[in-house]
Amino acid sequence: SPYIQARGANYNPSLFENYRFALVMENTNRPGYITEKIVNAYLGGSIPIYFGTRQIFDIFNPKSFVFYDKNDPEPALAQIRFLESSP
Repeated sequence: SPYIQARGANYNPSLFENYRFALVMENTNRPGYITEKIVNAYLGGSIPIYFGTRQIFDIFNPKSFVFYDKNDPEPALAQIRFLESSP
């Protein structure tokens, strides 16, 4: 089965397999709050565009995802433009 069972919910990483990027936004931005959303994007083969705690840099390689800061979106947008121009 392509589904992953976790805490009573089903997650299907194959939902991302047709997309180069996956927008993964945590429900809240607070220290230590990191859910399965970014992992599902990786498992589906997409590049995560992540909004959430900066502690994500302590867990995942910063070069493997795009960090979106709603107060300063330009770095993320520039990184996406670069990735789109450099397949």
